[in-house]
Amino acid sequence: MASNRAFENFDWGSSAAWLQYYNGLFPTPTQQQLIRIKQKWYKKNIDPNFDPEVSPQSSSQPSASSPQRPQPAQSSYNAPSPSALQLVQIILFLLAFPAFFIHKSLHLIIAGHFAGIIHYHNVPRLSADYWRNVILDDNMHAILFALIFLFFNNHVLWAVPAFLGTFVYIGDILSRHSSVPASIKVYTRRLDANKVNMLQVRADAEMWIGFASILMIFLGSNIVFPLVYWQYTRMRYMLNGFSKTSFAYLRLKGDTVFQRMPTIIQKGWEKVKSICAWSVSMEAGPSAGSSCTVF
Repeated sequence: MASNRAFENFDWGSSAAWLQYYNGLFPTPTQQQLIRIKQKWYKKNIDPNFDPEVSPQSSSQPSASSPQRPQPAQSSYNAPSPSALQLVQIILFLLAFPAFFIHKSLHLIIAGHFAGIIHYHNVPRLSADYWRNVILDDNMHAILFALIFLFFNNHVLWAVPAFLGTFVYIGDILSRHSSVPASIKVYTRRLDANKVNMLQVRADAEMWIGFASILMIFLGSNIVFPLVYWQYTRMRYMLNGFSKTSFAYLRLKGDTVFQRMPTIIQKGWEKVKSICAWSVSMEAGPSAGSSCTVF
């Protein structure tokens, strides 16, 4: 029973091994599938004595959606209270919304995600082990995304992915803070319960921004921007399961739609796929080795 209690209290969001494993899942599991996946992973990697069949939450509350994200009635009991750095992160994120009107949102969003990196990994240092963990952190990806648009500041394509990324943390952290009124926690817990969906929508938006950046070249936009952005997309695709899902779904829908089109359109679609594959390939040549092909 102690093993099962430990499973219920396990801090999934702070486990680098779990997050790396979860990001590699494809396709994205449903909430019900995620429960079983977590149970198997926990038994294999954390506690061999864990028995999912006698889990306290599964027997007494069968409707709980996930051990990582308990139902609102339990989230404040099992989850740890936010740290001071996490509260700083949330304050910066909340300030980013009104700062949009004075063009300072990206600065605050970057600062907020940097606070998240310090919270989870401590202050930056010259260590391969340190950066190996940081590069897998969602906060680091969000910082790189924001830096691209901070440098190329001639459009606001960043708004949807950047602000969705803040909602992921706002819902999680405020739901665990004891001083937040219950009337507000109703909404923050809804955000937290939809975290997986928000992460997938953010990945979809990042993908479409990549295609939009190419079209913007014909409208006089800087040609360097899509080159830099697709380098980010290549890295994001390799490290994030949500990005893989976005491109896989697009490829599936495209193949389904264009196979009924005239031959010239089918060839155009194949050309688009080959260009995307070239844009995100790890190596320019055909040599063997690790590679990342969106299509």
